[in-house]
Amino acid sequence: MLAQNTLDNAGLTSASPPASAYSLRKLSSSYSGNAVQVRRSSDNTTQDIGFTVSGNLDTTTLKTFVGSGNGFITIWYDQSGNGRNLTVTSASNQPSIINAGVIYRRSEQPAVYFDGDDGMFFSGSDYLTALPLSVSVVAGSNSSSTGFRRAVQGTNNWLIGPYGNTHGWYASGWNHQIAAPWSLTRQEVFTVIEPTTASCTSWRNGVSQTSSNNKGVPLKLQMGIYGAYNEPLNGFISEAIAMNVELTTTERQNLENNQSVYYPLILSTNANLSALSLSTGTLSPTFASGTTSYTANVSNAATTVTVTPTREHSGATIQVRVNSGTYTTVTSGNASGNLTLNMGNNTIDVLVTAQDGSTTRTYTITVTREIAPPTITSFSPLAAKPGDAVTITGTNFNTTLASNIVFFGATKATVTAATETSITATVPTGATYAPISVLNTIGGFARSSTVNFTPMFSPVKSGITTTDFAAKQDFLTTWGPSSVAIGDVDGDGKPEMAVTNFSNSVVSIFRNVSTSGSISSGSFSSRVDFSTGTSTGPNGVAFADIDGDGKLDLVVLNNLGNSISLFRNNATLGAISSSSFETRVDFTTGSSPRRLAIGDIDGDGRPDIITANFSDNNIAVFRNTATAGAINSGSLAARVNFTMTQALAATVADIDGDGKLDVVAVGGSSTISIFRNTATSGTITSGSFAAKVDFTATNATSLAIGDIDADGKADIVTASYSNSVLSIFKNTATSGVINSSSLAAAVTVAAGTNPNAVAIGDLDGNGKPDLVTIADADSKLSILRNTTTAGVINSGSFAPRVDFTANDQPRMLAIGDLDGDSKSDIAVTSVNSAMVSVFRNTDVTTTTWNGTSWSP
Repeated sequence: MLAQNTLDNAGLTSASPPASAYSLRKLSSSYSGNAVQVRRSSDNTTQDIGFTVSGNLDTTTLKTFVGSGNGFITIWYDQSGNGRNLTVTSASNQPSIINAGVIYRRSEQPAVYFDGDDGMFFSGSDYLTALPLSVSVVAGSNSSSTGFRRAVQGTNNWLIGPYGNTHGWYASGWNHQIAAPWSLTRQEVFTVIEPTTASCTSWRNGVSQTSSNNKGVPLKLQMGIYGAYNEPLNGFISEAIAMNVELTTTERQNLENNQSVYYPLILSTNANLSALSLSTGTLSPTFASGTTSYTANVSNAATTVTVTPTREHSGATIQVRVNSGTYTTVTSGNASGNLTLNMGNNTIDVLVTAQDGSTTRTYTITVTREIAPPTITSFSPLAAKPGDAVTITGTNFNTTLASNIVFFGATKATVTAATETSITATVPTGATYAPISVLNTIGGFARSSTVNFTPMFSPVKSGITTTDFAAKQDFLTTWGPSSVAIGDVDGDGKPEMAVTNFSNSVVSIFRNVSTSGSISSGSFSSRVDFSTGTSTGPNGVAFADIDGDGKLDLVVLNNLGNSISLFRNNATLGAISSSSFETRVDFTTGSSPRRLAIGDIDGDGRPDIITANFSDNNIAVFRNTATAGAINSGSLAARVNFTMTQALAATVADIDGDGKLDVVAVGGSSTISIFRNTATSGTITSGSFAAKVDFTATNATSLAIGDIDADGKADIVTASYSNSVLSIFKNTATSGVINSSSLAAAVTVAAGTNPNAVAIGDLDGNGKPDLVTIADADSKLSILRNTTTAGVINSGSFAPRVDFTANDQPRMLAIGDLDGDSKSDIAVTSVNSAMVSVFRNTDVTTTTWNGTSWSP
């Protein structure tokens, strides 16, 4: 026997000398050799792999040598000093230590993998031939199959291995069973002690298993498959020690305790982090291991974030998820994958599982991503029927369907799909020729498209004649109804009518209870009146979601009261009563305001209000400063005035195609004035518009805007009261520029005598917006059917007008589907009456051949 090394690094003394000792750590301070010899798969070259100065396997050299391939053990060197090295020459039987550049590990330490067909042998003389003897093995199974059993074995039928995954030790015909299966995930310490006379004992992780007088000797120690016994190991071995002595209790405990520390057998319950950080944003409070709840704020531009957690204990595992999604594993000290952030609050859970597999701790980070107003860059198709799908493209939409509220003008749509950049919505019944608006309820910000959506219907009408609209159906107002607007107040999908009454200073809501395809005296409930104040003379009304709560509020312009009245919508589904709007909140305008318009001028996600103030000779812009769910005296900033001589009417549209809503107004000096929007988000000042550019519009008193010729640009239509014509100005502006060349010369078409107003909407279902006007002197409603070709507006662009009888002195009109049949109807107020009239768009008449004649 050669000089033996004391296994002092394993907790043993010279009183228990080793007969053989194999390990991937340095067991003896006296040992100066290598751990293993490794063959790499790339070229079959072999190299000895030794230890680091701290006694661990030199994994750096190992990985450098093997590279991205596989590494196999050809020699496992004996550290006992006896030179009993284990070898294997057949490449097919060599166990692995590295696979595809990754070292096999069990219990946090390198391990040798035997794949069920591998073995390592000592070809020298027998050395375990008599009792007493002790054998210690650090190993683990990789299979519960009953066919794999021999981790270490002797040349006799003697072994330690997981037979049926519950076998511990076999000698002289006796299976020494263990109570629980071998671990399939970790290494375990097995010790067998065979005294000369006393009973044999076996120990698993320091716990006694079985004792027996059945004894045997292995002769010499082998690993894996051996000889005639085709019961090889599918598992991992890290260490095997054989001694020709009976270990005392103290010696055994010292060895097992040492092994259980190096190969952690008592599993840690430490589920703490030692560090935690985000790729953007700062944790609050500052990280501390015992604090599990944090917050952080990030900009809207931060659509994703990574989290870097570091564990306190090396055996803990870490998983991360966001917003209750699927957990993914993160390597300690490394950044996670990108975690997608919604706008508003996001919950990131960092789940730490201790080494014991059951103790956990969750660190929670609430990351608030800045909420920014949505934008709408486009939608497709531009014209569609109720029930059709429309895709809206933009930014800052909500990924939760219910958190996006989409209006197609007067009525709300159903959202069927949503990402941050795309929404798919179903065109609702009651959709009007108007911009599409999207409200992100997280934050209460909204944005409208800069072009109008055109609701269509099928079958398309081949023309418009006097039979295409039924005779007016009147609904009782108070005397002198001055303006009308259409919008769904109670959220039942049917648009109501709001009518202002100049003489009585009220605004009346007519709840829509119509049935599809019919407008009768019972189609609207009795009006519900709301006061606009004493002698305020309301002459303008519009619907808009001022406070970002998803409901259409009421905006009323008071000509005599020189004010705007805001009525916050408080209606419940399917009901309108005196409590459906909160008490009005008034704001002072300029003198004699004639008309109002609504649009998001500064791009902050809230609709602003514009008034045309006749006597003050200006256009006033009120910046919306409302908070979600509230309208009060602070909901509008002080107005900012822009000079406009005898301003009669104003509206908003993106004239130059730069994505900002410009203001277009007509005044008593026979001009159209365009105020190009140069505002920055969140600010409206005297510098928010470029100097106005004027165009001649003889005696124009009202206007409407829409893409008449389908060229993607908003054209302007004015009604000239004294000239009894409508003038169409084709938009020829280039992007970002408004100058004297931005509008082509007017094309005029005859209207009734003294037209008071003009509106735009598709009345025949062909996707082209038609013109509707009302004549004060004639008491007529007139429709001019659009017959344009794309990009051209000329004298032949409209069919001759078709007239319908209205009440005396019609003043204002609105277009919308009031009976739910997908066709746009027309509502008209007449100041010399106490009526609001509805002209129903009638059904398309089809004829059938019965064999002898057509019917009807």
